[in-house]
Amino acid sequence: MNIRSLCTVALVCTVAAAVAKEPGPGGGLSLQVRGGPGAATLVVEGVNPQVRGQAQPVDGGAWRISLTGLEHPIKTQRLHVDQAPMTMVRLAADPQQDGVGQLTVEAAPGQSLPVPRLVNMGDRLMVQFPGTAMGQQAAPPPLGAMAVDTVPLPGPAFIPLPGSQSITMAARDARAQDVLMGLLQGTGYNFTFLGGSQGSPMEPRVTVDFRDESLQKAVHFVLLSSGLEGYLEGRTLVVGPGLLGRNLRSKVSRVIRLNQVDAAGAAGFLANLGATMSVTHSVTTTATESLAPDQGTATAVDVGHQSQVARTTVTAAVSEFGGQHGPLRGLRGTTDERLNTITIVGPTDLVDLAQAYLQQMDRRKRQVAVKVRMMNLDLNRNEALDHSFSARIGKTFILSQPGEALLNLGVSKSAELLGMESSEETASGVSNPSGLHDPQYSFYSQLEAAIVSSEVNLLAEPTLLVQEGESASINTTTSVITGNTTTTSASGITQTSQAREQAGLSLKVDVSKIDDNGFISLKVSPKVSVPAPAGIQNGVPIFNITERALSSGSVRLRDGQTLILSGVIQDSDRQQVSKLPLLGDLPLLGKLFRGSSQTREKTELIILVTPSIIQDDQPLALQPS
Repeated sequence: MNIRSLCTVALVCTVAAAVAKEPGPGGGLSLQVRGGPGAATLVVEGVNPQVRGQAQPVDGGAWRISLTGLEHPIKTQRLHVDQAPMTMVRLAADPQQDGVGQLTVEAAPGQSLPVPRLVNMGDRLMVQFPGTAMGQQAAPPPLGAMAVDTVPLPGPAFIPLPGSQSITMAARDARAQDVLMGLLQGTGYNFTFLGGSQGSPMEPRVTVDFRDESLQKAVHFVLLSSGLEGYLEGRTLVVGPGLLGRNLRSKVSRVIRLNQVDAAGAAGFLANLGATMSVTHSVTTTATESLAPDQGTATAVDVGHQSQVARTTVTAAVSEFGGQHGPLRGLRGTTDERLNTITIVGPTDLVDLAQAYLQQMDRRKRQVAVKVRMMNLDLNRNEALDHSFSARIGKTFILSQPGEALLNLGVSKSAELLGMESSEETASGVSNPSGLHDPQYSFYSQLEAAIVSSEVNLLAEPTLLVQEGESASINTTTSVITGNTTTTSASGITQTSQAREQAGLSLKVDVSKIDDNGFISLKVSPKVSVPAPAGIQNGVPIFNITERALSSGSVRLRDGQTLILSGVIQDSDRQQVSKLPLLGDLPLLGKLFRGSSQTREKTELIILVTPSIIQDDQPLALQPS
């Protein structure tokens, strides 16, 4: 008997893994070389559906492919493959024709490339060389794209002062407020300076020399060099030390209701950027009071001659948290858990900036439809071959069955041994022990051959809709009895208890991440439990549970890619031979004196997982299946 166990994990892709890649500069064309069984493939990404190619052979077994209909500018790219059947790929602009690219493929020494086949996939051009193969090499995965959102942060010293005035001024070691007043004269803007609460012993001084400079840049440079802060209130420029943190500006209040993110998490996010957030919490205070003996109550505790009672008071307290630095310094806010809203109060520009941050934070998680096909395959095959024969030579009888042989001399007893009639009957009904009906020289042979095959398939094909960072599971099981116990108490009462287990198919899918490049990181844990009859126990049929489970671990699949989890749990061959000693070992003739049977049992669990990213801007009815 031979029993083998095997577990394999395969990944089905439409295109084999890339062995080399050259990123396209400036968002233009990019060049890749992909290996795989059957065809080495070049991929030119960044093309459009109108791109066409024409291949021409050149000296040395190379090919030159002219690309027409390109929209992006062509920059020279060289890709050294260093693997048969090609060594170098070059993409460059045609020096004689504008808007035409040349793709040159050089063959390895001593090899020739077949006629390429060009396929335009809409966004990429596939150049395949049929009948070639490239050995795949371990290479780092290509860099992927990331969703990047930029929130502009104006500097604290930059104040927009629209105007067309050109400033020309020179000053040496002058007070900053005097320089600012001089810059604003005749511009239509007013100026006010707010000093510190305690007065600075040294006023900030600057040295400037502006020639035909814009007004807002000149003011910006003076504020930077002096360390002062300012803001524009209508047509008045307000300047002073630490001005932005003194809450002197006009404020607005804005209530923002969040859809995806929790309000408490959003409050912590804004606090890390410098905003001051308020939160209300309960404070519990317990105090013990002593009472006179005549003032004791039922809840008082008698200690000596006095009674003590504990009083608990719950009060609401407001606490604040936030960072000391950040672009949102000077902004205040609070949250409402019931409506999942956040209220922010501050200058208009800070409120707008906080809202921009919250809009980037309050994004929907992606969802994926995971199609799972589960198959439990049981293959059983039984082969039996038996041969038996009987022969009579005069009064000698020979009977051969698989593994047994009978030899008898004489007629009367041979019939009894061989299970045949022991006498002949005459016409008058009197038995005549003259022998058998068989002729004196006869031979009878019987060949028995049978092949019995059985196949059992348990198929489930669910589709699970899973959100990023969540998990989903499905169970199609049946409760079966695995044990039946009967007990009799001392009073003669008989009780029966049964042990049960679940048998069937179960699957759990964990989706940890869906990135911006169309890849899904997930874990798949399928399990199949099959009940097998184990006899009768106390009059109740019981079963044994055969469990087969697989775990994929964390894998990364592209949108629409199929993961195959295949495990041959058991593959057993049993062969039994019964033969007559010596005669059964003879070549050719030995088959007449032996019988054989062969049994093969194969059990295999196959799981196919295909995730598809759900597009939020497309109705579910139009999603690809």
